[in-house]
Amino acid sequence: MSTENILCKADIRVNKKIYTIFAVLMAIFLILLILVFIPVEKYSSRNLSYTKNIFGSTLTRIELASSYPLAYHGDDLFETIISFSAVTVEALLFIIPIILGILFIIKVDKTKQCSLSLTSNGINGQKKDVFSKKLLDIPFENITSIMVIDSLIGKLCGGKTLGISSATGTVKMICVQNAQEFVDMTLAELKKYKESVSNNSTQQAVVNEASDEADKLMKLKNLLEQGLISQEEFEQKRKELISRM
Repeated sequence: MSTENILCKADIRVNKKIYTIFAVLMAIFLILLILVFIPVEKYSSRNLSYTKNIFGSTLTRIELASSYPLAYHGDDLFETIISFSAVTVEALLFIIPIILGILFIIKVDKTKQCSLSLTSNGINGQKKDVFSKKLLDIPFENITSIMVIDSLIGKLCGGKTLGISSATGTVKMICVQNAQEFVDMTLAELKKYKESVSNNSTQQAVVNEASDEADKLMKLKNLLEQGLISQEEFEQKRKELISRM
């Protein structure tokens, strides 16, 4: 079980007005899409009956009653192709925003299942997207930067976008209501962590140096015991080593 202390939790919430706004927009695009296929005007030309939609594009081309086979003129065929293309383009112009809008709403809705916490060891949580889920566990040693990002999606949904860069990439979390507070606390803890690492490194260096001097002192004593140096030389070197410890 984790013993990490949670120092700050990201307040991730979606502005509920966004659902109403997109529901209205989707309804408008859906109505326009339906109107593409509804005939509102009918006229005849060269033994043919045409129907047009509200946007002026030809929907149908029907042969009128005749005792002779219909002879298609080149311009009739060209007009039919152009009209069919126009209807297709019109339909796509309304279908694509509807699909994108649905994906956007799904993405925003998934945000409610996201979480982000600042702990004594780093940042953890989870990020859910439309087609993916990612668990976050970023220790302080891997965090390179953290910032508040001014994005369009953040303005639409409320809150701010939080960007966390680490050795494994960048994570962006939208709809964070307390983004600046989270960033400030993370930067403060990150500074403490770096200072702690620096102090530990300095202390370790001192310990290592003292250990080296102690080893030299032991070797010096062995030389004295073996009669390789005099007592006077031993005392002189011993004082030098002790002064450096």
